[in-house]
Amino acid sequence: MSRRGRSIFVKVHDGLAAALQEMIGLDPFCGSAFVFRSKPADRIKILVWDNSGMMLIHN
Repeated sequence: MSRRGRSIFVKVHDGLAAALQEMIGLDPFCGSAFVFRSKPADRIKILVWDNSGMMLIHN
């Protein structure tokens, strides 16, 4: 995994959405839920667009 890939977890909703578009080529506004996990797999972030705004759920 690249260094850039490891640092994606520290981003907030707009940074995660941009990373989805730029690095992976996915549309963050399609209504799908995107799950990101930290490297030690002890935390997750879920990014979802619900037609009224971007929602970021994290633990």
